[in-house]
This record gives sequence, structure tokens and C-alpha cells, in this order.
Amino acid sequence: MGNTGRSFGQHLHFELHKGKWNYDKSNAVDPEKYLGRDLYPQSSSGEYTVQPGDTLSVIAKKVGSSVDELARINNIKNENVIQVGQKIKYDDVEKVYLPVTADSWRIYPTNVAPVKGNEMAFLNPKKFGGLVYEVLDKPQKDVVTINSNDFGKGNIYVAPSTGAEVN
Repeated sequence: MGNTGRSFGQHLHFELHKGKWNYDKSNAVDPEKYLGRDLYPQSSSGEYTVQPGDTLSVIAKKVGSSVDELARINNIKNENVIQVGQKIKYDDVEKVYLPVTADSWRIYPTNVAPVKGNEMAFLNPKKFGGLVYEVLDKPQKDVVTINSNDFGKGNIYVAPSTGAEVN
């Protein structure tokens, strides 16, 4: 590789600028939003386990939140006092996780009973490596309302026996 006359910093800026241009001209992501962030937080359940050297500020950056939001969600009175091993919630939105092992999952209109024969469509968790949805409502025991991209708002059955997890 020859010397292009650019320093590492200039090269990095050029690459970011190129990414920004792509972001402005297309639907590509803005790489500047991901600098310094952990793209794979420790858990998909909305919890982070405090590691040695962590501060609430460091954790906020890792999970894409703010110190104030983490303190509010976790009822932390003193933002300077956290313990190694402590679980810090960073997402107070309840979600349902449909397992990767499920070939299909019935989704029902919100105005009918969620029983076989009333489904409006089928979700395909296996095809997408599992599916995650925000829980919008819990109209009855073991039933949650979600909004799927393909079928809109609907109810799904999530009893523990199905393998779905709600948290």
C-alpha cells in the first residue's frame, strides 16, 4: 500500500464524510451515530450488567441512552453510586421475543378472539432469526398486542408453553 499523503486522521474523516454523504443521498445509516457506542450491548432484554470501571455515563453511551434516563428507569438517587454486577435497565418498554425455532406464529385482528381460524396472517420468526416486538397492550392473559411491519396492529398468543418471552 503506497503513501497517499494523508494522515490516518484525514483518512478517517474522509471515510466518515463519505458515509455521511451516503446517508444524505440514500437510506444508509450515518456511521457517526455509532462511533463510541457498543453495537452489541450485553443483553437484548434491555438490561446491562455493570462491569469494573463502568460509570452511569459510560453505560449510557454504550446503550444509547442518557444518564438521566438510566437513573429514572432504575430509580437511582445518586448517579455516582453503582455496583459491579448490578443490573441496569436501559429500556423500560416491554417487548415480546418470538423464538427462532418457531416456523410460524399466528397474528389475530384486535377485534376477534385469538383462536385458531381467526388469524389474519402468520409471522415467521425462524426466517428472521427470531422476532422482537414492542408490547402495545395486554388485552387478556397470555395475549399481547403488537404492531408488525407487514400486517399492522394485531394480537398474538404468548403463553410460556409457546416459547415466547415477554419482558
